[in-house]
This record gives sequence, C-alpha cells and structure tokens, in this order.
Amino acid sequence: MIKFFRRIRQNLLSEGKTGKYFKYAIGEVLLVVIGILIALQINNWNEKRKQDGYEAKMLTEIYASLKSDYIRCQNILSIADSRFIANDSIIKLMEIDSINDKTVNRYFTISAGILRIEFQTSAYESLKSKGLDIISNYDLRNALSYFYDSSYQNTLESFSNYNIHIRNEWRPFMINNFQFEMYDDSNGNTRLARHPIDWNKLNSEPKMKNILILNKALIVLQQNNIQQLMKQLQNLLKLIEKYISVDSFNNK
Repeated sequence: MIKFFRRIRQNLLSEGKTGKYFKYAIGEVLLVVIGILIALQINNWNEKRKQDGYEAKMLTEIYASLKSDYIRCQNILSIADSRFIANDSIIKLMEIDSINDKTVNRYFTISAGILRIEFQTSAYESLKSKGLDIISNYDLRNALSYFYDSSYQNTLESFSNYNIHIRNEWRPFMINNFQFEMYDDSNGNTRLARHPIDWNKLNSEPKMKNILILNKALIVLQQNNIQQLMKQLQNLLKLIEKYISVDSFNNK
C-alpha cells in the first residue's frame, strides 16, 4: 500500500503536477493521522471494556463477600449477647449464698470466651492493589474504602482490646479462684469445668464484680460496633445492587 501511494506521488512529480502532488501528500498525511486516531480510539474502547469488566467482576466478588460477612455479623452478635447474659447472670448469682455448680460452670465458661471477627477482604484487597479508581461511582468507591479501611479496622482493634482484657484480667482471676477439671459430655466431647474454690468468699469479692461489670461494658461496645457494621453492610449491598444489574446477583 505504501509503495502504491509512493508511485502516485512520483508520477505526479514527473508530470510536473506539483500542486496536485502537495494536495495529495497533505491528504495522505491526513489519512494516516485519521487512521492513528481511529486506532487509538478503538484501543481506548477496548481498555475501557476490559476495565468495566474487571470492575464488574470485583464488585460481584465483593458483593458475595459482604453477604457472607453480614451473616457472620449476625452470628458474632448472638455470641456477644450470650457473653453479656453470662456476665450479668454471674453478678446476680453473687447475691445468692448457695449455687448450682452446673449453672455457674456454664456462665463462667461462656464469660471467659473471647470474641473473634474476621471478614472476607481478599476481593477488596485485590481491587485496592489495582487502584480504587477502577470503581467509577464516587459514592460506592468512598463507601467501600470507609467500610474496609476505617470501620472494619476500628472494630478489629476494639475486639482485640476486649480479648486482651479477658486474657489479662478475667481468666487469671478465674485461675486463682477456681478449681478446674476435665470431663466428657454426653456426646463424648472433652470439656473443661470451672468450680469456685470458695463461693461464699468469692461472691463478696469486689474485684470479681468490678471485672464482670467491665466485661459487660466492653461487650456492649462490641455489640454497638457490630450493629454499625451491619448497617454499613446493608448500605454497601444496596449501592452495589444499584450500580450493577440486580439480575446478576439474584441469579447467584
């Protein structure tokens, strides 16, 4: 093709038609420029299509993770509720002189448990490594960043502080004031039983009541954190559904 155009220019020059030659040369340059611009535009369209496809793929994965995380929050909230009830029940039992060992063991076992929260963040981290600007919707991009990089991280730290308190304050107190023994339950599972060494002395111990009250206060804080996360999760799910075809999620 290049040789063909070159031959035309040479013929025009040899015939002395310089005016036509320059017009033809200019036209040829314009055609080349237009061709380059078209190629660039096609390339941009292809890149945009790839980016849109990646954006949709990552949002679909994040959506699935958020749905699982919401269920996880419900389970964690239920566990936190049981921790609160156990601590509150022990405080009420401190007003009773004689207690049922089985009941006390159950409450103290529950109260000594820690709280764990771990969301599925791999899809978001993968998106973040590529650049959050891939999410073209401003509100959705900011909501995702705030949820994962702020709210979730703050909740992780809060849960960590609660667990440190349980490990450093409550469990050592129980070790010093309780008798521990292993037993097999009706299903053949090995369990750890806790029995107060001297309940009459223990139920008048100010330190135990103070720790239990602090346990309750810290649990309420975790309950509030989880409830706030659940609200943000619902909002994110709605934003993603609105941004991407709802049908693509309903079929999952």
